[in-house]
Amino acid sequence: MLKLASIATATAAAVALTAPAQASVTIDITQDPAPCTITDPICTFDFDAVVQDEGAFEATGTFTLPQFGAASGSITTTASFLNGMLNGNIDFSEIFLIDPNMTVIDFALATIPVGTSELELGAVSFDAIAGEYTLVARGTNSNGPSGFGGDLTFAAVPEPGTWLMMILGFGAIGFAMRGRKENVRRISVNYA
Repeated sequence: MLKLASIATATAAAVALTAPAQASVTIDITQDPAPCTITDPICTFDFDAVVQDEGAFEATGTFTLPQFGAASGSITTTASFLNGMLNGNIDFSEIFLIDPNMTVIDFALATIPVGTSELELGAVSFDAIAGEYTLVARGTNSNGPSGFGGDLTFAAVPEPGTWLMMILGFGAIGFAMRGRKENVRRISVNYA
């Protein structure tokens, strides 16, 4: 029995040692206007991250949306050429958001050839709810330090009560205009 337990422990240790380590990266998220509030119906969140180490990475950051609305955004990689060679190269494996209800919203990923290199792109569009969102980007980095960045634009949608008041207001104006009738007198003029 002791022999079986030591074999299981050795196997678990071997698996743990062979699993690729992921570098942890923080995504810097800023808001414009800051802070995004109900009175600012449109705001933008800018994302920036630098991946220093080569190999697998996971980058995370959080931001808060104030109310229901529509949101869309994109993230792209950035790399520089040094002495005619590409310095830094990120390949995304996945990018997603986790909304306040713990629902995962995936970015659509694409690779675009640019000269002798490739540009990684992630794009998303979704109906947003109020609360805190977590942005997660996973991938691999090669050829030295590299980065990625992008933005997400949020446009608030009026609450249902606001829509109801607006529709009732238009109805009241229409009813008032329909109810007004002017007394018109017809006058005939004869020229001799």
